[in-house]
Amino acid sequence: ELDKASRSWAEYWEHSGVSLADEFLEQIWYHNTYFIRCILAKDTRCPGLFANWMYRDIGTAWHGDYHLNYNTQQVFWGLMGANRLEQHLPYLRLTEELLPVSRAWARDFYGLDGACFPHSAYPVPMTVMPYPSPDWGWEIFETPWTVQSLWWHYTYTGDKTLLRERIYPVLREAARFLVGYMTREGAGPKDGKYHLFPTIVPELYGLSKGFDKNLDGIADLTLTKFLFRAVLQAAADLGLEEEEAELTGSIRKILGSFPDYPTAQSRWGEVFLSVASEDPDNTVYNVPTNLMAIFPGEDIDPQSSSAHELEVARRSWRHHYNEG
Repeated sequence: ELDKASRSWAEYWEHSGVSLADEFLEQIWYHNTYFIRCILAKDTRCPGLFANWMYRDIGTAWHGDYHLNYNTQQVFWGLMGANRLEQHLPYLRLTEELLPVSRAWARDFYGLDGACFPHSAYPVPMTVMPYPSPDWGWEIFETPWTVQSLWWHYTYTGDKTLLRERIYPVLREAARFLVGYMTREGAGPKDGKYHLFPTIVPELYGLSKGFDKNLDGIADLTLTKFLFRAVLQAAADLGLEEEEAELTGSIRKILGSFPDYPTAQSRWGEVFLSVASEDPDNTVYNVPTNLMAIFPGEDIDPQSSSAHELEVARRSWRHHYNEG
């Protein structure tokens, strides 16, 4: 058994390494790369909040469940670039396990096709939505964010068999729900664009008076756009353009009349907001929501964005206030 463990660790460390001028940062990378192997392997169950280290006063207030508003996802962000794709498979399996209850919620609560993924979930079989309240349970961005890393997995591996059999079915169900949500009667103002309404800004406002902060949050917009583009590319890569013409046609129609990211004039100039009507100078974020079109949305970058967009992004980053 000791030899088996030694071989397993040796193989793990051969996947990648870093050499940084800053020894402290390099040490952090290796320590956390070690820790993540302690909680993840190809066939393990996806860890919840605080994973194996939830004990007494550490993390127990959050029950060790899955919070799909970034908490569960962030464990897996570094795996692709670190060449440790097998450790992402537990997360893929989690999304598959959540499909039945997510489909039921989309059908029974919203009257829509597809799958609306939950705010919270548990590592046990579920038959009802565990967090249905009209506040954090209405965070629409959680559906595209839950499935985002599945597309990363494919883009890093190019594994079309995995895409066809496991990844695309999950992406497709999330996209079907969002298409229905954005095209249904009452989905925001009638201004010729397709909107995400109502929704909730991550970690900030909840439901606001007059719903003035519950329309087209930047998290909803950028993550939905990411998912729609992924589904279009997946359908093309799998040769499903004809079979999926209805879905891809709807996606292209929505993307052609998609809302702009919310911005406002701050004391430093134009900046991105988490949602329109937000105070651009005095908002303190718990998570960097106003920067989500950069990451994880991957919609603003030096390769594809205009000089103006990049300057607004830089200014938004410099101007960002984050608690702590």
